[in-house]
Amino acid sequence: MDSDANVIAAGLGFTEGPVFLRDGRVLITSMDTGRLIWLDPERGVLKEHFVGSAPNGATEGHDGAIFIAQCGQASSIGAASALGAEGGVQVLERDGQLRWLTTEPTSPNDLCIGPDGLIYLT
Repeated sequence: MDSDANVIAAGLGFTEGPVFLRDGRVLITSMDTGRLIWLDPERGVLKEHFVGSAPNGATEGHDGAIFIAQCGQASSIGAASALGAEGGVQVLERDGQLRWLTTEPTSPNDLCIGPDGLIYLT
């Protein structure tokens, strides 16, 4: 089978996403390493940020903050449960500060922000 696929990064763990950011980068979550990973389609990995436990999904907020569906210790993915984060919704602010928006529900799978500004999650 012929393929036009172009590998831009490898060894990133059990990844979810992708999230296509407004600035052209791509954001993925790595559930088994507890990281958010920013990719550039041409240059590969640009940066990483440790958020703990098992981030299962993410989305970009209207102000550029990243909202994270943190599956938390309920995850059964490898060592993720030992990385020490609760489940819920985290926010990674543009200045790099990580905070909890809520620890309910305890193990969200994914999320998005609607045009009304509300967060919808599963």
